[in-house]
Amino acid sequence: GMIICGFMVSVITDLVAEKVAAVKKGNSHVIEAGHTAILGYSANLRPLVAQIAIANESEGGGVVAVLASRPNEFLHKEVSYVGAENLRSTQVVVRSGSPLVPRDLEVIAASTAKCVIVLADNEVSAEESDAVVMRTVLALSAFDTLDGHIVAELRDVDNRDHIQLISRHPIECVVAHDFIGRLMIQCARQRDL
Repeated sequence: GMIICGFMVSVITDLVAEKVAAVKKGNSHVIEAGHTAILGYSANLRPLVAQIAIANESEGGGVVAVLASRPNEFLHKEVSYVGAENLRSTQVVVRSGSPLVPRDLEVIAASTAKCVIVLADNEVSAEESDAVVMRTVLALSAFDTLDGHIVAELRDVDNRDHIQLISRHPIECVVAHDFIGRLMIQCARQRDL
């Protein structure tokens, strides 16, 4: 009797330890709706998460789910640099996986997100970065419906029409250097702006 009881306790302990390890590794599914999904990694991740937290503050907080092809430990460290005080009441969940794979997009519940943000990679050429963004948008097209819209960061303004053409869902393309250039011109033309 004691041997069987001891065996059962050890099996249950091992199963619980495996589940806890899987959660720590970020293999579990995000069970959310109405959250913000961020796909990919760039140096813009930290300020983006901080700004989303500010926007979520008026709604009493929210959830941001990040999916990138980086190790989970790295992503947790990046988010921790934002600081708990800057996150306000927003929770950030990170998952390691490829934004190009629809199964990995399901892990962060991309189809039920209120907004899906696709980040451009600043560590590669503009053409390569935009190609990955396009492939990510194509992967999102695997979902019949998205509850929200897509915001895609591009590095080459010439790719804006292409990406809008391939998306099955509402999409807004942002070309950061183009936008910043226009803003600087406006500031130069108007004093005290």
